[in-house]
Amino acid sequence: MTSHAKKHVDPLHKKVSKPEEVSVHKPVEIEKKHSAHEEKIKELEHKNLRLYADMDNLHKQHTIDLDRYKKIGKRAVLDPLVGFLSTLHIAFSYAPHTDDVKVLTYIATLKSSFEKLKSELSEAGVAIVVPEKGAGFDPEKMRALNNSEDEKTVVKNVVSVGLSVDGQLITPATVLV
Repeated sequence: MTSHAKKHVDPLHKKVSKPEEVSVHKPVEIEKKHSAHEEKIKELEHKNLRLYADMDNLHKQHTIDLDRYKKIGKRAVLDPLVGFLSTLHIAFSYAPHTDDVKVLTYIATLKSSFEKLKSELSEAGVAIVVPEKGAGFDPEKMRALNNSEDEKTVVKNVVSVGLSVDGQLITPATVLV
């Protein structure tokens, strides 16, 4: 062995060869450390599980909040339209009876536009509630302006259309019974 190699190996040899420096663990000490590590692992697994559950709950709450804010946003946009849609619907009931092709085409175009708007809103989860004349009064979807003394309450006239967003009634239709 060269003197250079011996110079690097000797200090290592000295460190390893001294038996008083080598620590011998007793089986009891090892078992205690092992038990402590196992307890720590269980504790960390429990914390991890709680963290996962918290994240899952946060995700669920976020989804609920997001749906609620979407409804609020839709309502804010649609509330001003209810008056216009009601007026348009009422105007259809007062359409003149005429043979004038231009007038009939104009009315047909407005009705077609109204139906197209209803269809497009429906795709976005918005329904325009338009009760039919002669249909039974539904207090869950309609508000009556007058009280009828008839036992069989039917819609006689629609005053304003209603609005529902994602299956939840926002504005009931107003009717005369």
